[in-house]
Amino acid sequence: METILNYLPFLLLLICPISMMFMHKGHGHGGHNHDKEEDHTKHTEANHELILLRKQTEQLKEEVSILKNLVKERI
Repeated sequence: METILNYLPFLLLLICPISMMFMHKGHGHGGHNHDKEEDHTKHTEANHELILLRKQTEQLKEEVSILKNLVKERI
């Protein structure tokens, strides 16, 4: 029993890093088995969405400009 008590401080210090290893593996951080094709697809989809949003922004700016001109003509 006394030998267990001697090792208790070391065991307590090891609990934290060991538990972190198990927790991170559960969240997918431990294996580093990321699918590169999946990452590329997500990146491509994000770029495509960004391009669409930029086009929409430009269209909205043009519409606002046209509406401002119409308002100026009526005043």
